[in-house]
Amino acid sequence: MANETEFMEEQRLIRNIKNHLRFNAGDIVFFKTDSARKNPMVIKSCCDLGIDSGDYVCTWFNSQRCLQTEFFHDSALIPDDRIDLFPLNF
Repeated sequence: MANETEFMEEQRLIRNIKNHLRFNAGDIVFFKTDSARKNPMVIKSCCDLGIDSGDYVCTWFNSQRCLQTEFFHDSALIPDDRIDLFPLNF
């Protein structure tokens, strides 16, 4: 792909090798135990093969409004299945 950035190419290659990954960079997810869906996280990137501590790098704001970043395995996350909070037809 001629217009593909290095980041996009790297992410595509990781997803080809780690075919169990369900999420892409930019997706909103929740930690599996966050049943109230109070702490949304954003997938920053899929982790490369050299990192064994997780499949994704996620970022979110904690209760003190500080940005946090952590590694998570795919099995620890669930997708954002909430109804669209900001519909385009208002």
